[in-house]
Amino acid sequence: MTNRAAASSGALWRKDSGASQCVGSTLPAAFGLASGTVGCKPHPMIDAPRPDEVTRLHAALARLPESAAADSSAPAFVAAARSALLLGRPDDAVVLGRAALAVAPDDARAWATVGDALWALGRAADARAALEEAVARDDKDLVAAVACARAQAACGAPSAARALLTFVLTRTRAPELRAAATALLDTLGGEHPTATAGGPR
Repeated sequence: MTNRAAASSGALWRKDSGASQCVGSTLPAAFGLASGTVGCKPHPMIDAPRPDEVTRLHAALARLPESAAADSSAPAFVAAARSALLLGRPDDAVVLGRAALAVAPDDARAWATVGDALWALGRAADARAALEEAVARDDKDLVAAVACARAQAACGAPSAARALLTFVLTRTRAPELRAAATALLDTLGGEHPTATAGGPR
């Protein structure tokens, strides 16, 4: 970890109490997004951490290549979290993703990354909460939407999952994404809509 990242990481977890904002989603309520709570601060995933969590952040950064720990911006932390996931370190990915959220609480990619990491840890309910935050902020991230639907289904919300998967299938022609959404929809007993949007996403 560089000196810059080390010097700033201790301040990453401060809550921005003066910037509370609710982010409106264009998605229907049927998708299971908690109206009035999703996209609003405060949120437990970006609360100020315990001292041991700050220590874990330093440790997670230290385990990454120097190039991945050279910045303390939200995109850099998201990239580092994604790297940790690829390296099979979901615990580190959660810590790094939360660091990104401390810098930019409305970063949809950070929420999605935290959700993916929590899913990898077997924490389906927490993964669902994070992925719903991601989808509420960016309904064009259809990969996150499929992951969110998977978590919703695992948490006993099949109707919400079906609605979200139907939304995905009407908006993409990308074969791999459609295959993933269709396979999950089949397990939930949903119909397969035809894409109405432009090219693959």
